[in-house]
Amino acid sequence: LEPPIQGVKLAKPVKMLNNEGEFVSISPFPTGYQANMVIRQKWPPNNDIIPITICSFGCHVAQILPWEFGFLPLIWMAHLLDNIDWLWAPSEYNRDIYTRSGYPFDRTALLPAGVDCASLLSDGKSARENRSSNASKSNISTDLDTVTFIFSGGFLPRKGVDILLEEWHGVFCSSEDSFVKEAYIKSNAKLIVHTSYELGYSNAEVDKMKEYIDSCDGKIEWKRNVWMERTEYIQM
Repeated sequence: LEPPIQGVKLAKPVKMLNNEGEFVSISPFPTGYQANMVIRQKWPPNNDIIPITICSFGCHVAQILPWEFGFLPLIWMAHLLDNIDWLWAPSEYNRDIYTRSGYPFDRTALLPAGVDCASLLSDGKSARENRSSNASKSNISTDLDTVTFIFSGGFLPRKGVDILLEEWHGVFCSSEDSFVKEAYIKSNAKLIVHTSYELGYSNAEVDKMKEYIDSCDGKIEWKRNVWMERTEYIQM
């Protein structure tokens, strides 16, 4: 960032001791400049005040805060009210949680998660053409007739991995409708479940999920505790 970009100002240099024991003037900010706004998005959320060396007078702080459980934890509220200028919600449900918990509505905003397909396909190619092009650049084989459903995230009850597998199994693998079952077996549809850290499922629940996977004719692949390179994500 360089002035005169609106919203950016030169940080006041500070004196620091270098390796030779000399005091030199350097900027306290990695870029040499200070923005007027800091956007936070991490888990667990950091609701502490930002040091003045990072966010000076007139700087504002916005925090993206997903939360599923009806009310924000009471222990967070004082810090959120004092240290965060805006809470950005990924859904109207989340925004309602903020206000029910006592956070002012006029300090909230809606920031839905999503993908701008037009920007991704701005070259005029179809999604299928882009997938084929990306795969060939990465020396990856791809089947353009395969419809792949993907879950990638934590192996936690609140993420609903068990619900996903149960529903997939119920609709396709154990369907009593012979037409649905035959169509599923002949189709190229598949489900990839990629899970990282694990917490909360019992051994019995995990065994049940394995049963769902084993009974689905090899059309569910579970990448459990697997670290994947970028090329592997593209291949999925």
